[in-house]
Amino acid sequence: AHNVQIGRACFIAAQTGIAGSVSVGDFVQIGGQVGIAQYVKIGARCMIAGKSGVMSDLKAGGVYGGSPAVPIREWHRQTIALKRGAAKARDGD
Repeated sequence: AHNVQIGRACFIAAQTGIAGSVSVGDFVQIGGQVGIAQYVKIGARCMIAGKSGVMSDLKAGGVYGGSPAVPIREWHRQTIALKRGAAKARDGD
């Protein structure tokens, strides 16, 4: 993409899409199949889980996942809630 700035020692896995005018800080790790929207700033030392969708700026040093990307603990809570909701619907509760 055009006008993308990538910091030092970043790891970007395969099939990652980065839109225009994105700024990636130093030592960022981006998992495979991540999509990053335009004009987003990713702080230094961030980690982004595979298949995540980054729609807004990410603070330095954070670990993120999901679509849209949220702090990883929040993403885990969302995933568990969806799983429990699906089980309730399946069981008829």
